[in-house]
Amino acid sequence: GILFFLALLFLFTCGGCGVRNFVDLWLLNNKRPFDRVKRESLIVSAELEEFEKAAVALSDFWFSSADTPYDSDLETYVINGGTFGTRKQKVAAMKNQSNKSGAGYFFYRLFPPKSEMIFRYPALKRRPALLPFYRVKRAFSLFTKSNLKQAKREISVEKNSKAEQQRLELMMTRFGFIERKEICKELKKVMK
Repeated sequence: GILFFLALLFLFTCGGCGVRNFVDLWLLNNKRPFDRVKRESLIVSAELEEFEKAAVALSDFWFSSADTPYDSDLETYVINGGTFGTRKQKVAAMKNQSNKSGAGYFFYRLFPPKSEMIFRYPALKRRPALLPFYRVKRAFSLFTKSNLKQAKREISVEKNSKAEQQRLELMMTRFGFIERKEICKELKKVMK
């Protein structure tokens, strides 16, 4: 129960989230046994009650006969994300996390911080001196045909994602995530 919720939270804050995640949330809450007390205590201790309440209310509204009030901004964000989330949502979330835009965002994407490099290349945890080697390795891997296409799509999305980023930032503020910019890093550590 708690690992799924953390995965949902990670997708929402770090990369876009779609309808499928809320189908899974409803199934978990209504069709699978799990330790609800433990999940609740972890959610309260992590100060994630607002997001959990909004996510559960939305999944209940969609998939139960319950006529519960729900967050329409969250609903719009999730529906616009399609099944699993969109590139536009991911770019908006990444820009939101990095506090960068334009050239700064692309520099951030080309040369991610050490913490992200460690997440991608776990060997760096044991051998941090290899960071320059892995940066070069990553740089060369970016020049494959598929990665160049992806970069081109991301550039076009980045130019058009300002409104998406503002909507996401409002929701993140409401759920208490804006003050906790490090939430993606925290979630990555927990989910390993």
